[in-house]
Amino acid sequence: MSFNSDRVEWRRVTDPLCKTYKVDFEYSLLGFDLDAGRLDMLLRYAAGKGHCRRHRHVASTMTLVLEGEQHLQELRVDGSTKIVSRKKGDYALSPGDARP
Repeated sequence: MSFNSDRVEWRRVTDPLCKTYKVDFEYSLLGFDLDAGRLDMLLRYAAGKGHCRRHRHVASTMTLVLEGEQHLQELRVDGSTKIVSRKKGDYALSPGDARP
């Protein structure tokens, strides 16, 4: 069995008003479990340094970068930030860090 990325639904996210970094990526929601607080998704980034908008997770989130590179700043519990870069093929599981 093989995976064809053209057979899943992709949603594009851009933010031309953001001048600090380039927000340009696509995501595909694979599934979610409200009771477990879990969200699984695939990501594709355009050429160059692609960033997510700053956001928080209300559920633990599994991501897999299929194309390009993801760049972001993680907010730590102590208020500091950590620069994170994920390349094609990188998998990440981020805990929920916000409550609805």
